[in-house]
Amino acid sequence: METRDSHHWQRQEVDAAIKQLAKFRDGCEAAERLWGRRAKAWADTNLTLGLSAALVSAIAGASVLGELVRSSIIAALALTAAGLSAVNAALRPADKLEQARTQRTAYQTLRLQADTYLEIDIQIPRRRLQAPSLYRDFAERRLAILARKPLPDMWAKGRPESPSYDDDELAWLME
Repeated sequence: METRDSHHWQRQEVDAAIKQLAKFRDGCEAAERLWGRRAKAWADTNLTLGLSAALVSAIAGASVLGELVRSSIIAALALTAAGLSAVNAALRPADKLEQARTQRTAYQTLRLQADTYLEIDIQIPRRRLQAPSLYRDFAERRLAILARKPLPDMWAKGRPESPSYDDDELAWLME
């Protein structure tokens, strides 16, 4: 039978992990917003460069067909269109947009999972007891996001082994 002192230390560990999970959730929310802004910026860049190149090319093409302007202006328009296309190819805004969306989605997933745990799962004593292990799991998964790897599933390395308690035996944890 566990002593009151061991319950005290275990309770402190669980409470500290829950506080860390709340900070973690807030950090994921901030990262999700940041990557959302980045995705929007890259979408705007992609659209602006693509439309500008197409428009300048269309004007240069219409000018050639209509022979309305001098050849030096047509050449300048063609070079501008080529330059815009080159910038678009070099920046690869569509690729960066996809990366930003992937990062935003990964942080959103972590935030929602942490939120579910903090709002629902901690009401169940056995789940509340898993807070330290769950925090470590979330931290490892965040490292995968930072390394631009796919987000591993929750508990990808397996749920922690914990003694099976009856809810009555864990009443001290919910006090």
